[in-house]
Amino acid sequence: MGKKIILLLIILLLYGCSEKTKFEYETGEVVLGDITVNVEIADTYDKVMFGLMEREKLGEFEGMLFIFSDEEPRTFWMKNTLIPLDIIFINSDFEIVKIQHAVPCEEDPCELYPSEEPAKFVVEVNEGFSEEHGVDKGMKAEINY
Repeated sequence: MGKKIILLLIILLLYGCSEKTKFEYETGEVVLGDITVNVEIADTYDKVMFGLMEREKLGEFEGMLFIFSDEEPRTFWMKNTLIPLDIIFINSDFEIVKIQHAVPCEEDPCELYPSEEPAKFVVEVNEGFSEEHGVDKGMKAEINY
């Protein structure tokens, strides 16, 4: 009986260390210029707060779309985020109002990344994505979810 319990504990430990995310996310697409990004959608308080924390990698054309119920200046940080990101702030007219290049936070206090202008949506992609694909402030975004 003891061996079965130890085996069960090992299986649970390995399952907990797998690449699974904390939440089940709906998916959608964000089109920036002529580039389509497949996104996981963070549209609840808990999903927004957790974001891309603890992720070890993100595909080249993958990201996360944060959807807010109102439009106001937003501030993001990188607490417990392991990969550097471009944070793309988008207003309710689907115009990019700010792009921040953010680095993982290794210890408190973490740097803050503000939109400076009101934003209703935020897209996070790998750092350097915006520059590599010509995504810039003032561009229109198409958001499909």
